[in-house]
Amino acid sequence: MSDPSPHEPRNIYRGGYFPALRDRLRDVGRFARQLVTDPGVAIPRAGRWLRGSLAQDAALFGGMARSVTGGIAAGVRHPRHRRWIIPLFALAGFAVTFSWQRCGVTGCPDVRRLGSLQPGGNALVYDARGNVIADLSPTRWQVIDIDRLPDYVGEAFVAVEDQNFYRHGGVHWPRFIAQTLRNLVPGQRGAGASTITMQAARNVFPDRLPASERTIRRKLLEIRVAQEIERHYGKKDILQLYLNNIYFGEGVYGIQSAARVYFGKNAADLRLSEAALLAGLPKAPTHYNPRRNLERSVQRRNLVLSLMAAQGRITADDAAESKDAPVRLARWRPEERRRSRAPYFTEAVRRHLEAQLGDALYQGGLRIHTTMQPRVQSAAEQQLEAQLRAVENGAFGPFRGPRRSQYRDSTETPYLQGGAVFMDARTGDVLALVGGRSWEESQFDRMTRGLRQPGSAFKPFVYAAAVAEGVSPVDTVRDDTLRRVLPGGEVWVPRNFDGRYRGRVTVRHSLRQSINTVAVQLAEQAGLDDVEAMAQRAGISADIPALPSVAIGATAVRPIELVTAYTPFATLGYRVQPRFVTRVEDREGNVVWRGRVRRRRVMDRGVAFLVTSMLRGVIDGGTGSAARAALGAGIPAAGKTGTTNGATDAWFVGFTPQRVGAVWIGFDRPRTITDEGSGGRVAAPVWGRIMRVAVRGEEPEAWKPPGGVVRRQVTEKGDRVIAPGCRARGGTYTEYFLRRHVPDAVCPRGTRRDERGWWERTRDDVGTRIGEWSRDVWEELRGRARRTVGREDPVDPDEGTRPARREPREERRARERPSEERDTAAVRPVEPVDPPVEPLDVPVEEVPRPRRDTLRIPEPQPSVPADTLVIPARDDEPVRVEPRAPPAPPAPVPVRVEPPPG
Repeated sequence: MSDPSPHEPRNIYRGGYFPALRDRLRDVGRFARQLVTDPGVAIPRAGRWLRGSLAQDAALFGGMARSVTGGIAAGVRHPRHRRWIIPLFALAGFAVTFSWQRCGVTGCPDVRRLGSLQPGGNALVYDARGNVIADLSPTRWQVIDIDRLPDYVGEAFVAVEDQNFYRHGGVHWPRFIAQTLRNLVPGQRGAGASTITMQAARNVFPDRLPASERTIRRKLLEIRVAQEIERHYGKKDILQLYLNNIYFGEGVYGIQSAARVYFGKNAADLRLSEAALLAGLPKAPTHYNPRRNLERSVQRRNLVLSLMAAQGRITADDAAESKDAPVRLARWRPEERRRSRAPYFTEAVRRHLEAQLGDALYQGGLRIHTTMQPRVQSAAEQQLEAQLRAVENGAFGPFRGPRRSQYRDSTETPYLQGGAVFMDARTGDVLALVGGRSWEESQFDRMTRGLRQPGSAFKPFVYAAAVAEGVSPVDTVRDDTLRRVLPGGEVWVPRNFDGRYRGRVTVRHSLRQSINTVAVQLAEQAGLDDVEAMAQRAGISADIPALPSVAIGATAVRPIELVTAYTPFATLGYRVQPRFVTRVEDREGNVVWRGRVRRRRVMDRGVAFLVTSMLRGVIDGGTGSAARAALGAGIPAAGKTGTTNGATDAWFVGFTPQRVGAVWIGFDRPRTITDEGSGGRVAAPVWGRIMRVAVRGEEPEAWKPPGGVVRRQVTEKGDRVIAPGCRARGGTYTEYFLRRHVPDAVCPRGTRRDERGWWERTRDDVGTRIGEWSRDVWEELRGRARRTVGREDPVDPDEGTRPARREPREERRARERPSEERDTAAVRPVEPVDPPVEPLDVPVEEVPRPRRDTLRIPEPQPSVPADTLVIPARDDEPVRVEPRAPPAPPAPVPVRVEPPPG
């Protein structure tokens, strides 16, 4: 490459120096990567490569220097260019000077007040009414004088973070320049060039020097503040400032607090191995947290010890001895971390936000606004505890399990437990969460993390799949002995609670009385795969095997997912995801994260309405009538009881048009609650009393039939649709049907011909049909209006009913991709991490089937493994296995209970 003439300044671009420089940097990057990935090949070639590179770089940079100086000289000599040279240099100098002196112009942090400053501040949690309910900070910020610390504590941090700490004036310029050049290489990223002084400046001024802001202006300001700190304080004071303000993860600031949280001792009593472990945390507190990954933390500790020995700060023998020292962590006591009026709710908030914000959750003094309603939370805690005591005292039959009073001073919790979760069915706001009987005795949240079999509380999804396939509430199914041959040759025989069979019963009656045999037949008629798809669309993420026992709840689910899966019934088709947090603000009131209302259409409105109509019968006269007695009359409600094998789990999951919630009672290790401990008797009354508080102040608005649902008169038994030309001699009632699946109307026995004239009959019939048609049109228009603007649209929770912007599919998918996990040093104002609201007009596939009045029992399905079946005991429980041969029946499926966190 020939050097351009000094009289041709633009040849620096034409001559190809910039492309050549870019290629050289890429070569350096490729060679560096080869050194890491394949050192055996790269190291022997290193000498030859370096000699060739140095020769090329000398020619390249020499030519560039001559070109630049020649261009400047030529520009100065040219009259047209000469007048711009001085103003340009003056402007550049002014910009640099202004940025450097900005501390004195705009009032940068006053470093003379460092002694009175505290780190970010505590992260406070507020309920929906604005009351503080918890402090997420694990411990108070504690300051310790550096003279009380062993010398090796400070030396460990200096060795790993800034080995030239005692030799620079706030900025180590060779390291800073080298790191800056390294960052220019594509694909390369160095280890950082911040000194201890610069880190101290960031830690005590997080608002002015946010670590997440990677700009030249912020870096220059940080350098300026670091130099001011060096000018006003000595090295010993700076190191003390750093040690008392650095972040160690777990929400801990300062070496004293870190020593107490991780090792249960004062920082003055730390051993060399413990000091080295703590010195390795600030680089990535979550990544090197010894409670999460002890092996990784030990490797980091040993690296710190090796650096200390290599730099002469400790002897090699001391380093070797400390590397062999075991790590003895203090027992984690979460009650020290969060004193909360709703500890299970607060812990769920913490886990949710930690997944979104990382360590930034504990920095910057955040204000977390949640959805918890204090009156609903208090009602849930009080009513649940009162019911558990009543069960232990024998109010529901003899109680033979361990009592809580026997384990007051024990760390074990084998006694009776319970949980409750209640949500706003329209927004997903979690109003109350009780994950166990006592947070002090067990921090395991059974409602958000536990896995329990739902029993008959799973049946609504079976009936929804059947209704979608054409089943109507007046169809009849024979309640009789069923036999299913299993792959091992055993015969599976589902039984009902009372051991009786009722013959033909309607679908509505079978759900109201929770008849197991009918649920199994409906699941097989609709298709076990369709039942699985219906449940998973509704919100259940567990794997649901295609087995007949699934119809009666033999699959373990998370309770909060079961509540979520009931929201399509309450909202007539829309699944609403739980939301714990509405927004997170920094100390200055700026919103740094926002929770979004997330809902999606997953079920046909007509199907949801028909299932809801049948579930109302469960509360009004069915197995859940105790819920109605506790809730009171006049409040529209629906729900389902659930009891697992041997009365080991008692459920009630129910909803109103505005609220949805569940109550669970049982043991961590499944055992019989009482002989009469069914969900209808034990859990339903608690649900009714809590729901009565949850709906207080709400308008009791019942569900209205959506478009596509018609009303017909049926006989008193509910198994025949009465033709328009007939009038029943006995009682009748109104039943609902999907318009596309209305059974044929007949004049059954017990009816008589209509005595009205033809004109009256025609007038009434035409009037009825016009009314139904106009209602369908109105519902369709209202649905379209709501999809355009209304409460069923994506709504930002802080902006009323204004619809959120609908994003293109590609853009939405891009935003929903999970972001890389990273350690953050401060909160940055970002867009919500939650995925945006999905469109509400997702089409629901409807597979029309021929109309029929009765259902055919399908042929036995042999592809059913026997090791997942459980033995029934009650009307709304899983069923019993009866083998044909003498061998003992298969054992019940064990309920998986996740152990409490360490």
